[in-house]
Amino acid sequence: MKKTTLILIIGLISSNLISQEIEFAYEFKKVKSNYSGLDSLILYKNGTYLRKKLYHFHGIESYNEKGQWKIIGDSLFLNLKSIKTFPESNNEWNDFERTDKFLIKRKKIFPVFHGILNRKKKLKSKNVG
Repeated sequence: MKKTTLILIIGLISSNLISQEIEFAYEFKKVKSNYSGLDSLILYKNGTYLRKKLYHFHGIESYNEKGQWKIIGDSLFLNLKSIKTFPESNNEWNDFERTDKFLIKRKKIFPVFHGILNRKKKLKSKNVG
């Protein structure tokens, strides 16, 4: 009985240390006859994020990003720290520095490239929780 209780307590403590609480989640899907794309973004409460992109045009191209995020006014800034590309990277994270900006409007975010707002590629908020 003591052994079972000890295993249960260790399991609960480790799950709290390992798991991260999600603050926001966004998703963009586009499917056409010869093209499909998926872009998902998860913002965690501890200030980190994970972004996954998957595109299928002539071949499958995919990459994952992780880094830090912050909101200033109506803008979301993603400070990319590392990237993993498929199939080139052999499952290894590579250091990479870049900052992406998004404009926040209600439950959607719009990417901003070089000061130009791209309204066609908006990411919609997903229901989390």
